[in-house]
Amino acid sequence: MPALYLEQAAAAARAGASLIQVYVGRVRTWYAKNSDAAIANNLGDVDDPGVELVRQTAALITKEKCKAKIIAASIQDRGGPGRDPLPPWVHSSDKETHLL
Repeated sequence: MPALYLEQAAAAARAGASLIQVYVGRVRTWYAKNSDAAIANNLGDVDDPGVELVRQTAALITKEKCKAKIIAASIQDRGGPGRDPLPPWVHSSDKETHLL
């Protein structure tokens, strides 16, 4: 199930979805164009709403002990050549990230 905000991801995880897909770049673009929604969804003061949504979803899955995994897709390089656009926690081997 694709998610644009945490309530969608939470509903999917609680309903037993095995995969939750967050289109990081699309979330970033959508919230950039809809700042009121970003504020309402606690994503207004973050550097990257897409990455933050992945982080919040992973925290929810861990806290509620759901079995869902997260697919972070549509990740766009914002730093230029040679810069890894992903934060270090995405590369973590820690199973608590719930990323595929």
